[in-house]
Amino acid sequence: MSEGREKARPSPSSMVPFPRDPDFVDRSEIIVRINEGLSQPGARIGLAGIGGVGKSQLAVEASYRLRLHNSQIWVFWIYAGSAARFKLSLEEIATRTGIQGQGDPGANVFELVEAWLNSEESGKWVIILDNVDDDRFLRERPAPDPPTQEKPRKPLLNYIPKTRGAVVVTGRNEKAVVKIVARRNLIQIKPLLESEAIDLLHKKLLLPGHETKVSNLDTSKRLVRELGFLPLAICQAAGFISYFSPRCSVSQYLEKFLNSDHSAVMLLEHEVPEEDSLNRDWEAENSIATTWQLSFDHIARVHPPAADLLSLMCFFDRNEIPECVLKVPPKSSTQQTGLESNNKKRSHSEMEDSDQEFAVNIGVLRDFALVTMISSKSFTMHKLVRLITQAWLRKQLDRFDFWYTQFINNLRREFPRKFEKAEDLEKGHLLSPSIFQIYSFAVERQQRSKHPQPEMTAGEYHLLEMIRLYETNARERAMIDFLNDKMALAIRRLHRRIAEIPPNLNSESGEMLRLDTESLMHDNQLDINRRLPMLAASQEHFQDIDNMMKRVDESGQNITVPFTDALASGLDFMKSVISTSNTSKVIGLASRILRCCEEIDKEFMENYGAQHSS
Repeated sequence: MSEGREKARPSPSSMVPFPRDPDFVDRSEIIVRINEGLSQPGARIGLAGIGGVGKSQLAVEASYRLRLHNSQIWVFWIYAGSAARFKLSLEEIATRTGIQGQGDPGANVFELVEAWLNSEESGKWVIILDNVDDDRFLRERPAPDPPTQEKPRKPLLNYIPKTRGAVVVTGRNEKAVVKIVARRNLIQIKPLLESEAIDLLHKKLLLPGHETKVSNLDTSKRLVRELGFLPLAICQAAGFISYFSPRCSVSQYLEKFLNSDHSAVMLLEHEVPEEDSLNRDWEAENSIATTWQLSFDHIARVHPPAADLLSLMCFFDRNEIPECVLKVPPKSSTQQTGLESNNKKRSHSEMEDSDQEFAVNIGVLRDFALVTMISSKSFTMHKLVRLITQAWLRKQLDRFDFWYTQFINNLRREFPRKFEKAEDLEKGHLLSPSIFQIYSFAVERQQRSKHPQPEMTAGEYHLLEMIRLYETNARERAMIDFLNDKMALAIRRLHRRIAEIPPNLNSESGEMLRLDTESLMHDNQLDINRRLPMLAASQEHFQDIDNMMKRVDESGQNITVPFTDALASGLDFMKSVISTSNTSKVIGLASRILRCCEEIDKEFMENYGAQHSS
């Protein structure tokens, strides 16, 4: 080609299709990690997190800062939501960079871009591969049709070089992202800090923080907390408030949001204003509700059992959902009343298969950041995820009712029927908040049926009866714990008094009593049900000491410490209930023993203590 006809090579530029956001809240740590990671040739950095958390916005901001630092670097943007958009992005790269041969007959744009990216001519470049939620189309082999310039000849992902340039991958599905980048290069994007969230809200409302009144600041804090500190949800709220201003303020929006679940979902479906949607792809949804419901639809298509698990989880109290209530038993047990389970009859291999299936399904939900593991056997769910999942299910009321019934059955199966052990009370405490959700669902049913008052199903009534039983036992247990603490103090005082018994009155029983009280005093793990038998075993030692005290008193010494008189009624009563699980009797016994200990302390000080001090 002659020099006159040769085109000038385009200067490196950015193909990021979004302007820099003037309201971007600085998350410097993440930006620094991204740009540090991109400094190595062949680097691949992943940004994964729940929809609306700001992954793409972080990538956009990082790209602008990168070019401010080095203007001789190409930044390419590939939207990876579909194969068609991927191909369109490559065509735009070929056009912008002036790759030769793209108009030649038989030219394949995939191969042309790959060759140029691998060449020295391309210089330094960064590709932002945005919205990788489903990596299957990037990895699948092309159909064995005759190759043409319109079709790839290998998996799409293989057209991005691995040893030159750098790649930033964003996506809601962590598992899909880490198939492209090494896990050590994955950055999990979390919601904003409270201060960052308030800053974003005020920027979008054009309210500088220093001009915001304290009362408004408190309301802003409450609102961003209710919105889960999610950037997209905050932008939606600010857009709604601004659009309806002055008829809508932050406090009025918050009041409307808290009014009902239905009202909250309607607000979460309100799209961000046009000026804020400039920073989102035209195919991306502009509301948190529709963004997440697209994720739910994707999971339902690709991993139906995981979607079922999400459908069940959304009815439980979100703060701590134990694994035991999420396992769906065989049909034979789910068709029962829920009071008894056939799980015990399942073979070991069936249980292993069930555990493995659960691990896979919960893993899918964790990959999409819809649930978080807080211990080896329990999970938490973002409050807005729970709300929007329920709204998603309400689009098919039969499905909503099915999973609500399963929620009731699983609770009935797992909620303790007796509270003889501490772990029963702990389990009751863990599941109680989920049972309290029943009231709101009953009211919703009433509104649907237009019935004059809420109606409870048999399963709901049963759970409410169980919760009343639990609360009674929990109150008694709380009283036992309170008395146990007081008894520990009383025993500590009693031990000190016994140590003050004159040497001439000391005996083997006195020493045994001292050792018993010392053991009771120092073992902080002992509860009342373990302390009481030890006190009962010490009764004969109390008797010996008391007899010695009485003999001393008869000899003319003014010392009266009636251990037996003070403890006899309590110790005798103790023998009759010590082997029972009647908590009310234990409380009564503990109270009596406590009074005995206090009486001993008082009498010892009034008699022996005063004489000893003289």
